Amino acid sequence: MVTFGDVHRAGDGCIAYFLGDQATLRNSTRLRHISDRARNGVVLVSPDGAIVSVQHVPPKRRWRAL
Repeated sequence: MVTFGDVHRAGDGCIAYFLGDQATLRNSTRLRHISDRARNGVVLVSPDGAIVSVQHVPPKRRWRAL
């Protein structure tokens, strides 16, 4: 998700990498091996590069653009 996901601000200096429908379509040839379970997943990364959380979020979630 970090490689292919859309990048958004998530608060407290964290960055959210979201693998939604747009990112999946944009990278469809590279993501053939990833199951549908990864769709709508997000990886939250702290400013120092540590992974804070990995979770599924509703597809209608609003993120602030980076």
